[in-house]
Amino acid sequence: MWQRIQTIYLAIAALLSGVSLAPLPYDTSGTQALEMNDYIALIVLCALVAVASLATIFLFKNRTLQLNLCRLILVVLAAIVASAAYFAYATAGTDMPQVGSAFPFVAFVATLLAMRGIRADKRLIRSMDRLR
Repeated sequence: MWQRIQTIYLAIAALLSGVSLAPLPYDTSGTQALEMNDYIALIVLCALVAVASLATIFLFKNRTLQLNLCRLILVVLAAIVASAAYFAYATAGTDMPQVGSAFPFVAFVATLLAMRGIRADKRLIRSMDRLR
């Protein structure tokens, strides 16, 4: 299970989702920092991504379900980015996004790479079935 690259990518996505909830040390330089854990919607969505990513790792025998869960994770990550942008815009420039705001983007890319690995596994299995 851990030897597959998509497992590593999904673990990275789960880790980044979990880390984005934790307050990170930063220098605000006189401005108020926009943290994801200030908004309950972002907390719920990040927790959902972390749990779904971990669950997807253990569904390695059902690649179709893995792909569908990865699609769900991508939708939720897009919702995180959209809602974070809304909250940043709604505060009228008083809050400044910090380094942790890049974590959903990196998790999005890691999930896309995991989907690519899952599709490669499906193609490999399909080609092996043809040889039988």
